[in-house]
Amino acid sequence: MSYHTGYSCRNKVVLYYKEVPLFSSIIESVDEGRTSVVPPERSMVNQYYIEDSFQYLMFEWVFKHRRFNYSSEAREMFLRVIPVYKNDEERREFGKYVGDSGIPSYSLFRKDERMQGKALERIRNTKINIYDEYHGPSTREPVAQLVKSNPELVINFANPQNKCFQSITEALRKGKMMVDWLNDWRCNKG
Repeated sequence: MSYHTGYSCRNKVVLYYKEVPLFSSIIESVDEGRTSVVPPERSMVNQYYIEDSFQYLMFEWVFKHRRFNYSSEAREMFLRVIPVYKNDEERREFGKYVGDSGIPSYSLFRKDERMQGKALERIRNTKINIYDEYHGPSTREPVAQLVKSNPELVINFANPQNKCFQSITEALRKGKMMVDWLNDWRCNKG
C-alpha cells in the first residue's frame, strides 16, 4: 500500500440529511491512483479511523461504490496500516497505553525523538514487504491472491525510484505496528 497525494483527484463526498450537509471530505487516491478512499482522521501521533464516525462510514461507502481492479485487496492493505478504533474513548485509552510503553507523546512520525521499550521492540519486529515487480503487470493477480491469503502481509507498492520510497516504507511499518498492537491490546485488555 502506498499513499500518494500526488494522485489526488478533486472529488468530494458529501453526506446530506434532507438539504443539510452533515459530513464532507475530499476523496484521495491510493496505490498509484487505482483506488479511492476517504482519508483517515489525523492526530499528532497517527492516522486513524473511529468506527462510529462519519469519516469511517464514508470510507466504507466510497470503497463499495467506487470500485476498481483490486479494490478489495487495497482496502485490506489500507486497514492493515491504519488503526480503526471502536470509539474516541478507546483511542484515548490506547494512546495512553502506547505512550506509557515507549512511544513519545506526539512524535510517532518524527525522527527527532526515539521510541523506547515495548514500542522499539515492536517496530523492530514489524516487517514490510517490497513489491519487486513494479513494472510487471502479470504479477498483479498472484500478489492479490497472496494479500488475500496472508492477513499479516503489508507490501509497499510504491515505485522504488520514488524519492519518498523509504519514508513510505517507514510510515507503513509504523502503521502496521499500531494496528497489530491495537489488536493485541484489545485481546489482552479484558
